[in-house]
Amino acid sequence: MSSAPVSQIDKLFQAARRHLDAGRLPEAGALYQQILAEAPDHAPSLHLLGVIALQVGQGAAAINLLQAAVEADPTVPAYLNDLGEALRLGGNADGAAACFEALIAREPSHAGAHVNLGIIRQQQGQFAEALSLYERATALKPSLAEAWINRGALLLQIQRPDEAAKVLETAHRLAPKDTAARLNLGNLRLEQGRLNEAMALYEAVLTTEPNHAAATFNLGRALKDLGRPAEALRWYRQAETLAPQDPTIQWNLGVCRLLLGDWLRGWQGFEARFAAGAATGPDIAGPAWSGGPLDGTLLIHGEQGLGDTIQFARFAALVRAQGVGRIVLACQPPLVSLMRDIAGIDEVVPRDGPLPPYDAQIALMSLGAALKVTGATIPPAPYLTADPARVAAWADKLGPGFKVGLVWQGHRLHRNDRNRSLPAAALAPLMAAPGVRWFSLQKEPGADDLAALPGIADLAPDLTDFGETAAAVMALDLTIAVDTSVAHLAGALGRPVWIALPHAPDWRWLMGRPDSPWYGTARLFRQTERGAWAGPVAAMRQALAGLAVS
Repeated sequence: MSSAPVSQIDKLFQAARRHLDAGRLPEAGALYQQILAEAPDHAPSLHLLGVIALQVGQGAAAINLLQAAVEADPTVPAYLNDLGEALRLGGNADGAAACFEALIAREPSHAGAHVNLGIIRQQQGQFAEALSLYERATALKPSLAEAWINRGALLLQIQRPDEAAKVLETAHRLAPKDTAARLNLGNLRLEQGRLNEAMALYEAVLTTEPNHAAATFNLGRALKDLGRPAEALRWYRQAETLAPQDPTIQWNLGVCRLLLGDWLRGWQGFEARFAAGAATGPDIAGPAWSGGPLDGTLLIHGEQGLGDTIQFARFAALVRAQGVGRIVLACQPPLVSLMRDIAGIDEVVPRDGPLPPYDAQIALMSLGAALKVTGATIPPAPYLTADPARVAAWADKLGPGFKVGLVWQGHRLHRNDRNRSLPAAALAPLMAAPGVRWFSLQKEPGADDLAALPGIADLAPDLTDFGETAAAVMALDLTIAVDTSVAHLAGALGRPVWIALPHAPDWRWLMGRPDSPWYGTARLFRQTERGAWAGPVAAMRQALAGLAVS
């Protein structure tokens, strides 16, 4: 070390630390540099100058300084921990992990190193190891809010909200003004449907950090879930200005615009669904079709749910009108036979099987953007048909009278199923409608559900495929369903269908109106209050009385 007086270095270091604690980074940095000019291996100054470099975005310089600090004094845990953090922020996850692993090996009780290694493992998708690291950190240092925050956020990510609740509530109790604690507890409340609480937490974040993109975006999500999409749109647009490259914001903005009837801009945002992780589809390569003539074969590949495929398959005729020579639809296996008679489609194959040769490809729901679809240009139903022999057989089987089919439950794994589905018992008032014969079209109905609907006949054992369900729907006078594939099937067949919708409906049903541009035979019965199905059911009961009598 240099012969400079130790007392002078100490004085400079203390003065630099006062500047650093007060946020005067340039002044602190200048003093650390002055110390290092005299004592190049002064580890505390190397360390804190590296921390300053990291704070001002000079990542490479920070790594060099922190590496030098570790070499000058390998015994100080903070040096190795901060070097790992600098490497992580610089994109060197393996180097960062090595730092944290070395620190844990040296000091097994270092809670912060467990948290930081957990962050890396979480980013690498090693969720079990990350969760174990966070759990160890909270055990080592129960007062460490960051450990609870990260543990709770991971539990939310892996869809374990019940476990996340206690963890995030603990984090918020430990650090009630911490941005991450507020944000993640808000995310939990959003997941739980406690929307007003979520909004209050996001608003608290924005009070101290007005340009916080995630809080701005999630406030929009809460408003949309409250059935207030026009207000949500304002927050989504603000979030877009704060994070213009974020695909999740783009997708939600597009969905909100579609819900409000802003079709063209809505489709543009909707195209971000794959990048946002909001949809998954088969990994299909090849040139993308975006509209216009194609002297060859276009592969249209289905995505998302069965109802989505039924809804969007109609666009094949418009694609053909663009000058496309041949159209192959790759869809979910249960729909293959049903899709074969749709106008414009030359061949239908299962999307998970071998694909025929093709010259270009497009995801089915990207046809909205490619064809610039608006409410005025949606091809009308009916565009599906059922086998006449099957229809006749179902007509004989169901017999005379005014016949109504019921579906009350969608796929339980659907992200919005808790809002779109309803308890079978909520439909019990319909059973008293005079002159109606009731039939369940519900897939795998529970015994309790059927018991809650006295007099209903269960058709599930005979609904062996969608072709059979289509024939049954054709033989019914009316289908009443929640927002699920059977509702789309009935509409696409041109049969009368009443659809029970939650207060905050899916984008395709728009807002406020009792009809749908997608299905001319559909009538929409909307909740006027979140979670309250009594209103729509009462309206159906009243409407049924007139229909059955007529």
